[in-house]
Amino acid sequence: MRPRKKFPADAAAELKLMLAKADDLREQWRILALLIRAAVPTATGEQIARITGLKPNYVAKIHSQYLRHGVVPFAYLHGRGGHTHGVETEKGRARKMEKQKEKQKEAIRSAKFEKYVSEGMKRPVARMKAILEETLGRTLDEAFVRSEMRRQGIYLAGEQME
Repeated sequence: MRPRKKFPADAAAELKLMLAKADDLREQWRILALLIRAAVPTATGEQIARITGLKPNYVAKIHSQYLRHGVVPFAYLHGRGGHTHGVETEKGRARKMEKQKEKQKEAIRSAKFEKYVSEGMKRPVARMKAILEETLGRTLDEAFVRSEMRRQGIYLAGEQME
């Protein structure tokens, strides 16, 4: 059997910084698995898997990726097909842009509703429907408009708050 590759000498310090910056729990587990291996070179993949809750094969995969590429491209570690949807690919960038556009549309729509609520204006459903259709770029039915208005806290005269 081949001897195990050793982690670089400065790996522990680099991984501690990465762990402090990580905001996703799954990403923290991956970084923790690397940090344990960097700090305790004699630890096996099974021992690290027991500590972190990951599978032993996944721990081995993370370690080999780190030893090959340095900083692990975590977007590529999703499993089957995950690398095609990572932010580093064209498809991933396009998906990220779509999500940003959707968030912007939602922010614009929320801002319009907040303006109407803050001014105390209760727009009729027909006017609100026109505004929503313009914002969303598609036709809507009246029931959707009423439910959207209720969701935003805008009630028509005579309606009860839920």
